[in-house]
Amino acid sequence: MNSEVLINISNILEQDNKTSTYKFALLRGVIDLIQESSPFIRHEGKRVYFPMGLLINKWIFYYYPLLSDLNTIPQINSAKGLAFKNELKAIIDLYQDSGEGMSVLYHDIKTGRMDAAYNRSIRNLYSKINRTIAGMPMKHIGYSIYKRHYSIFQFHAETTRSPQSFSNPFIQGFGVFSIPVDYFDAFKLLGSFISGRDSILSKWADFSLSSSSSKHLNRSEIISRLLIEPITDRDVKESKQYFSNLISQSGKIQCVWSGRDLQQFDVDHVLPFSIWRNNDLWNLLPSSKKINNQKRDRIPTPSMIQDCRVRIIDNWNLLYSKNQNRFTNEIEAGLLGHPVATGWQKEALSKLQENAEYLIKKRGYEEWKI
Repeated sequence: MNSEVLINISNILEQDNKTSTYKFALLRGVIDLIQESSPFIRHEGKRVYFPMGLLINKWIFYYYPLLSDLNTIPQINSAKGLAFKNELKAIIDLYQDSGEGMSVLYHDIKTGRMDAAYNRSIRNLYSKINRTIAGMPMKHIGYSIYKRHYSIFQFHAETTRSPQSFSNPFIQGFGVFSIPVDYFDAFKLLGSFISGRDSILSKWADFSLSSSSSKHLNRSEIISRLLIEPITDRDVKESKQYFSNLISQSGKIQCVWSGRDLQQFDVDHVLPFSIWRNNDLWNLLPSSKKINNQKRDRIPTPSMIQDCRVRIIDNWNLLYSKNQNRFTNEIEAGLLGHPVATGWQKEALSKLQENAEYLIKKRGYEEWKI
């Protein structure tokens, strides 16, 4: 398998548009169709084609339970909400008002049997989701890699590639989309792991559930417990106190990234907490509030770390002198991999650069530099 494709998929998950869940729904839908070996999938040359109607159908049942509960789970960073929210809510209301629900809607769509009013509402929903998928996630997925729109997914509005006439009116009439065969192969082999269906946590939860005699446990509760981590919150208190004391003694400290003198500062997680879950002293360094806000959850490039090496090491030496036991234990376990010895600073800096490069190049996180 082409390892570059796997790296690209990681980049897509981390870097591409994060204002909504559309890209996740698109990737999940394609993976589900591939894993189900849909008979409508066609290989033509170096691309693989799918009917849009099948993907739209997936989206309806991904978002239905998220919008049907009174405590709606946010799906987009916009006051307007999902582009198809009103159309889907109308369908949800139709089926809930009649005492029916998602399973009945699924049956009606699958069989193509519903009265004219319901059919009209469903087709409005399909059309709106169709425009949303084609105009948003399909357009933007892969832009961070290839710097062009529709670089991986391509939407084909014409229906000439699907000349068959199907009994179910929701399979055809919405165009087709295609992906490169390399991505198809990756999703076919690893898609269930990417989507989580066959992930370690999923299998662990299934085993726990099958082995339990409790009637109160459910799969989602087990998974939520498995996801509990020992480090859940950012903790910069001790580090901040060291730097505050330094200001009291000398009147200033320097921003580790810009070198500017500071009297007010933030404590920055060099490797972002959201990614690394690390509150070690070596990872907590002073930054100006402005630069810390600019950096956010991005990864400093290895060259950026190299440019700032003197200030990074100066701060490490300070933290080492203030709390030798904690700092030593943390940097040995977190960066060095062996006991602190003469010249540890240079090796630790190199290890920090290696971690940054790994997160950027292999994991696909967004790089940052001034």
